[in-house]
Amino acid sequence: MNKRTDEITKIFLDELEMHLEDITSAKTDTYFKI
Repeated sequence: MNKRTDEITKIFLDELEMHLEDITSAKTDTYFKI
């Protein structure tokens, strides 16, 4: 059960990291447009 939880947590963190990168790049694009 713990192993499965670890896998889900890893997937969740990977997804979260991708979203954070998208947000960061979007903010950077906005700054450069100004």
